[in-house]
Amino acid sequence: MSMPNHAVIAAITELVYRPELQSNHKDIITSDLLRGISSLAGSIQRRNPGYIRVDNVEDKSEGLNISNDTLTLVNDWGVKVNRLRQNYINNPVSIKNIQGRYYIANSESEDNTNKPCVILDSNFNLEGTIGSIGPGSGQYTTASDFAFSSQKNKYYVVAPEEHKVLTYRHDTKAYVDSIGSGTAGADGDDLTSPVAIDFGRLGIYVLCSGGTCAGASGTGFLARYSFDQEFRDIPLYPGKHGGNGECYRGEIKNPIDIHIQSVGGEDLVYILNGTGEVGVFNSDKNWQVQDVINVPNEYSGVSMGYKKIYADFDNLYLTAANLGKVIVIDLKTKKLVGAFGMLTDESSNNSDETLGYFNGLSGITVVGGNVVVTESINNRIQVFGKSLLKDNDFSIVYQNTHLPNSRDILDIVYSFKGVTVGDIKIVTLDNLNEYSIENAQSRRLEQFKIKVKIPAYKFSRKNSAFEVAPIYVLIQEYKP
Repeated sequence: MSMPNHAVIAAITELVYRPELQSNHKDIITSDLLRGISSLAGSIQRRNPGYIRVDNVEDKSEGLNISNDTLTLVNDWGVKVNRLRQNYINNPVSIKNIQGRYYIANSESEDNTNKPCVILDSNFNLEGTIGSIGPGSGQYTTASDFAFSSQKNKYYVVAPEEHKVLTYRHDTKAYVDSIGSGTAGADGDDLTSPVAIDFGRLGIYVLCSGGTCAGASGTGFLARYSFDQEFRDIPLYPGKHGGNGECYRGEIKNPIDIHIQSVGGEDLVYILNGTGEVGVFNSDKNWQVQDVINVPNEYSGVSMGYKKIYADFDNLYLTAANLGKVIVIDLKTKKLVGAFGMLTDESSNNSDETLGYFNGLSGITVVGGNVVVTESINNRIQVFGKSLLKDNDFSIVYQNTHLPNSRDILDIVYSFKGVTVGDIKIVTLDNLNEYSIENAQSRRLEQFKIKVKIPAYKFSRKNSAFEVAPIYVLIQEYKP
């Protein structure tokens, strides 16, 4: 059972043991719950039930504070940048941090006069804009990615509808030339629906979601160019090795995003594939498949709606728009490190109460100790501390519990007001082992501690503090 619900504590501890108090909880107890409580009461009263109330907290995760029966997350969700203050943020779809500056591609401009690609300083103040909307030379309809190359000292705007990557001078911001002829194709001279760009030691990498290469089994490809653009190749596309775009075969199909890590003289190329997996390819070793990272088991079968990726040396970060969550995966174990954020359909309220809620989650980058994301529908940037991701959850450990003689655990109930998902573990006194309630019952543990785990993403500025309610250990007479 172990339902983390305020009504359960009130109902079980008072209705079962003090039914005369039922009227106190009419506002939170439903008829269905009452029927369930009555059934439970009937079954446990045959075995001499009782309960132990556990109040005192022995230990808690770093980052949590408990004062006056209130649990608070110490490290805040960070700052918010929204269009109510910055009208240059219009449907942002990507964000990069290069040499301390943020480069944001906006996919549309409401009045068709704003310049979609913007450069912000480290404090998100506007430094400049690149290009403009229109059909002329150096203009584009929409942008899907935006970056700066210190090697070439130029800006690069990915324009999918023009089938080009446009380049601009660093000093004057004037248009220079383009990668791609503007005619849809898949040989490097021509591009089709380019979606992302990044730079490595070996040159410029342009990812296209469309276009069918010669001999391909599907659409999409990666084009690589030397910095002088004298050399180009198409190293990845569906069907190159007889497959249908699977990363493990050394192929991609309808790719979505790219991230480059230059490590020890090699370019590691992370590609978010249209199949929902992330392939890691080594461009220095004949595009050998270094790794394939799939959807975490915790989200198996779930439509993630991945938009963008970022990788540091420890973790892979993905924005899952369908869930309104940032998903973080350990690159060594390929296991879920954590996930935070809550999906909202609120598109008009950008107040502080909506921090930690995402509508149109899109771009992502990691800067120092912060994760920085963009929202394409809420038209804003949010910044979060990476400390939220150091554990899958925050935990609170309660004082030692000692069961009376000949008593078993029936169940454990608790409530942190506002938390709807949690997990209870039974911990041995030496803190070496954790058990589920069922395992603790089978082991007949008589002395133990109780740990309550709360997922990190349950905390936001809107829900940053929770009323700490007691733990109730429901017990019954032991019968072998």
